Amino acid sequence: MINKILNFIYKFNFIEKMRLKYLDGIGIFIISVFLFIYFWRNSVNNYIGLILFVIGNIFWLKSVLDFGDSFGILPRANKLTKSGIYSRFAHPIYYFGLLVCLSVAIYTNNLIVYLVVDLLFILQVFRIYLEETVLIKKFGKEYIAYKGKVWF
Repeated sequence: MINKILNFIYKFNFIEKMRLKYLDGIGIFIISVFLFIYFWRNSVNNYIGLILFVIGNIFWLKSVLDFGDSFGILPRANKLTKSGIYSRFAHPIYYFGLLVCLSVAIYTNNLIVYLVVDLLFILQVFRIYLEETVLIKKFGKEYIAYKGKVWF
């Protein structure tokens, strides 16, 4: 089943060829800035959301930079990155991307934004599952040992 899903995803290889390394982060950032301007109410939610947004973006960018050339839109296994932020987190790009999205939800305190974050959470869990399937297939015991050493 997983192989069928991955084969379907790989049919859209044009995304990979375009090397859209920062596209999801840039898109979230731009949408977030517009939401931040529109929903500014000088409330506690605004300040907490803004702080989490800055922290999430810093660590998301650090994750992408530490990942280097291995970064891709589609799950693949070129090498096992275990240095930098990857020495503590197995999937920091996903985790901190979700933190950025959650920060926007907290900032706006809007039910629709919370629902979108819930949907993104489900999609990220699925992406992690697909990625781990590929990594276990390629690196086997080495990846399982690495997963035992990281926080989460």
